[in-house]
Amino acid sequence: MPNPFAYGACVTDPSRFVGRTNELRRIFAMLDTAHTGQLQSVSVVGSRRIGKSSLLYHLRQTFKQKLAQPERYVFAYVDLEAGRYSDLNSLLKNILSDLCEALPSSANGLQDHLKNAASQAQISLGDFEGGVQKFHAFNLYPILCLDEFEQLSKHPDKFPDLLYDSWRSLMNGSYLALVIASARPLPTLAQSQSLTSPFFNIFSDSVELGELTASEAYELISWGKTCDKPFTENECEWAIKKTAHHPYKIQLAGSLIYNAKPNVDWGEVEKQFEAQWHKVEPRSKGLIEWINDLIRALGGAVNVLLNRPINDPKVNWILGASIIMLVIVLIVALLIGSAPLLYQIYLVFFPKK
Repeated sequence: MPNPFAYGACVTDPSRFVGRTNELRRIFAMLDTAHTGQLQSVSVVGSRRIGKSSLLYHLRQTFKQKLAQPERYVFAYVDLEAGRYSDLNSLLKNILSDLCEALPSSANGLQDHLKNAASQAQISLGDFEGGVQKFHAFNLYPILCLDEFEQLSKHPDKFPDLLYDSWRSLMNGSYLALVIASARPLPTLAQSQSLTSPFFNIFSDSVELGELTASEAYELISWGKTCDKPFTENECEWAIKKTAHHPYKIQLAGSLIYNAKPNVDWGEVEKQFEAQWHKVEPRSKGLIEWINDLIRALGGAVNVLLNRPINDPKVNWILGASIIMLVIVLIVALLIGSAPLLYQIYLVFFPKK
């Protein structure tokens, strides 16, 4: 076998998916509720390049082997970074189209209904809700695996709170379940973007996606032992130590080792590893970004208290900044006004000689 390591893209071949045993077990346990007549949604949280996309795609590929009544579920994977979901109308139409493609052949009537809805030039939230609710008549439950959810939350001008309210209504009625992947917990994400829909309160708990376990990491790097340039145990151990069980890093390290064989220059391999990882390394927020998030959240909270939720981050930032400036001015005024009193108190403790 040639180079078995590939990095940077979603894993779409189920035979190439490694690990996540505990996370998959937990997610499927949360989804496996069709026998109760209810559906439960799931939030998956993890940093960039940790494997969220691969996990969601794998859910869609393997649910038939994991759920007690798989014939009642219809899974659709939705990559929200794709251009076909770039505005509300396109999002709703193409999600219905994705669900239609995932339907079993026995649901012909439902297929026709979804095709007709998705073929409209414009589709409303009411049309979308009607299409999803039709699944109940066929004893089916739609599950949407929504990847890169930030693409919706950071564009409130295109995807307003009404969208999330509509989805919450469908979820409350057990017409729909969502598996959402994001870099931050959904309540935190909503707060940073001043989104006020109660939709985000549903996801107070989440499945945290971190590094692989030690055994999973070793299973992944061990692919190198069966390729046409077999890895030694020392080469596998170097990769494990260097990557700290991070799946993207393991694939990157394995690929670099493979390309460097048979005479591996470890200094050059390490140099290339650091350079390539630096290009994709998740960037931590700077102080300015944290302050801006705080200001926007303050403005959004005040608007909610005033019963006038506004989803425009710029408007919320301006309001938040105005409140902070007003508080600073009041504090300065109070200090200036009380300066004589403060001076008298000072003299009590430090009298003039």
